Parts: sequence; structure tokens; C-alpha cells
Amino acid sequence: MNISWFIAKRIAIPKQKTFSSFIVKLCIFSTAISVAVMIMSTALFDGFEHAITNKFYNSWGNIQVMNFDASGSSFQQQTDLFIDSSMIRNLKSINGIKTISPYTLQNVVLKTKKTIQGAMFKGIDKHFDWLRIEKFLIAGKRINYPDSGYSKQIIISSYQAEKLNIKHGDSLIAYFVEQQGDIPRARKLEVCGIYQTGLIENDKLFAFADAQLIHKIKNDSSINIFGYEVTIANPADANSIQQQMQDNFIAAPLEAYRIQQRFSYIFQWLGLIKSDLSIIYIIMLIVAVMNIISGILILILERTQMVGILKSVGAPNIKIQSVFYWQSIYICAIGIAIGIIFAVTLCLLQQYFPFLKLDPKVYYVNYVQVNLNMIKIAVIALGTFAICGMLLLIPTYLVNKINPIKALRFD
Repeated sequence: MNISWFIAKRIAIPKQKTFSSFIVKLCIFSTAISVAVMIMSTALFDGFEHAITNKFYNSWGNIQVMNFDASGSSFQQQTDLFIDSSMIRNLKSINGIKTISPYTLQNVVLKTKKTIQGAMFKGIDKHFDWLRIEKFLIAGKRINYPDSGYSKQIIISSYQAEKLNIKHGDSLIAYFVEQQGDIPRARKLEVCGIYQTGLIENDKLFAFADAQLIHKIKNDSSINIFGYEVTIANPADANSIQQQMQDNFIAAPLEAYRIQQRFSYIFQWLGLIKSDLSIIYIIMLIVAVMNIISGILILILERTQMVGILKSVGAPNIKIQSVFYWQSIYICAIGIAIGIIFAVTLCLLQQYFPFLKLDPKVYYVNYVQVNLNMIKIAVIALGTFAICGMLLLIPTYLVNKINPIKALRFD
């Protein structure tokens, strides 16, 4: 039997309400809180990042192909592209690409009897991946495309519907102006659906319309487009797929942009939030380690007489150190376990019964999103245990300084 482990278990958590009992509970509490904060911070950031990036992927695809743009984020360009069937066929041969959807853009002014609202029509055809848009529909249905001509139905955002005081099924007048000084062209259109992504800048500006309507207004060919939206099976492969597209199938003046480049300000903001996670980890580890070290030092001083007795019967310093080391490890393990249970429980409650709400105008989501990753939880738990395990050797060296004769007289 390991005597050090046996003694450590017996004294690890005092049964009586003594000062040492309070210290042990405080150590367990601080470790549990530190681990819980690290797990919840990771789950909240992962959930937040996942929710926002998925909204952009569903709204604009993973990669966009368009004319070269120095900023990579403009929605205005001087010349349209022409649909290149050969290029689309070649791009689809790249492993990982799911869909390639051409789209066009057109500035428009929407007018009802009481008010007007500026917008930009995103023109898409009936072959567009409508499942991406339908995820955001909160009223109505998708655009119904006729066999010939163009559809007079549009989908507007909830923000635009509120500003125009309109609902799905109502009609409005859309005014198109190509160049300054031109006479606006008007079309009466029906609002067949209302969407809400929560991306407020996106919802303020964009509405969906039949691409043929825009081509008719502009008097151009149906092969004129603004760009292509490319969706891929695994977003983690976006960099390599973008590089393959650019190297093998896309020539100037075309350029492939990942959605992180098109909306760089959002993803830079997410990057700043992610960098804060490291600071949280460091602070929480310091809190956990310092509390346990302080607690073990107090417990050693309180057990001075026990140390003196063990030394007097011939126990070596290393054995006595092991007693307090195993006690600290035991306390640390209990704290980590409680922290995991508390954090996972709270995250699951938020996931299935959202009680923490957010302002979508600021955070792009209606409530706090969580994404529990068992691997990351294991890394946090094992990492905390390993770091504490190494640093908790330090306070046990106090045992070497205790004189057994003075210790037996210690009261």
C-alpha cells in the first residue's frame, strides 16, 4: 500500500468544520470556477463564431468569384462578367466544391404609399441553391419562377419590411436608375417572402429578385452577372480550394475571394475576440494554481505536528512531501470535475433553453450561442491538471524546513 496516498486520502477533505476544511473547500471552489470559466468561454466563442460564419456562408457562399477588387469587399463594379460555362464545369471538378451559383446586383429604390427605402437587388435564377435562403425566411415563400419572362416576386428583409410598413403578399413599386440623369424605370412587384439573417448591415441593404428582371431593366444579356457564389462541403478547406481555383481555372481580371476577405471587418472582429480567450485561460490558470498553492501551504502549517511525528518515526522528507502533494492533486481533481459538470450543465441549458439574450443589431445573433467540443473540454481539463500537478510540487518543499523537535512542540 502507498502510505503517502493512504494518508493523503484520509486528510484530503476534513470531515469537521475546521479552518482547514474551509481552505480545502475554497481551493476546490476556485479550481472549479477557473475550469468552468475556461470551458464556457471556449464553448461560447465557438458557438458565436459558428453561428455568424454559417450565416455568411448561407448568405454569400464560402468563396466568391468576381472581377478583381483591391479591397475585396466592394459590391459595386464598373463592368459585369459573362457566365463562363467552361470555367464553371472546370471548377466543379475540384474536390470539395458543392455548388456554383451566378448572381447579379442592381441598385433600386423601393416605394410604398407612405415611404421609400433604398436597397440592392440580388438577382438569382431558379437554379440557385434556395435551401440556403429558406433557412432565413420568417414569412412567405421562395420566388416562383415562370417558364418565360421574369418573376414579379421579390423577397425583402424584416428590416426593410418594417421601414416600408409592408408584409408578405403586399405590393410595392421598385424604381431602377442606371445612370445619373436617366429616367427611372418602375416595376410593380409583389413581396412573396420576408427573410432575417440577423446580419443587420446585410439585412438593411439586400433584397432578392429574379435575375431576369434585372437583365430586362438593364437591357443586357442573361449571361451578364456580377459574380459567382461557390459553396464547399468543408469550410476548413476554403484556403486550399481557393488556391486551386486561382492557380488552375481563373484568369485575370477574375479573382477568387474567400468570404472572410469579402467581409473582413467581421472576421477581424471575431479574431480579436478569439485572442481574448488566451488571456482568459492565463488568468484562470493563475487563479486556480495560486489558490491551491496558498491552500496547501496553510494545510502544511496546520499539520506541522503530524509532520513532526512522521519525521520522528523515520519517514523521509520525500514521503511526507508526497502526502501533501497527493492531497493537493486530489483537491485539484475534484475541483476540475466539478468545474466540468457545472460548465457543461450550464452550456446545455443555454443550448436547449436559451435564457441569455443578445441584441442582434450588435452581436448578429438573438441569444448566446454555445458549441460544446469534447476534445477541447478534455484539453482544458488535462492541461489544467498537468500545470497544477507540476507547480504544486513547489509548496511541498516547505516540509523539508520543518524541524521535528519544534514541530512536536507546535500548537
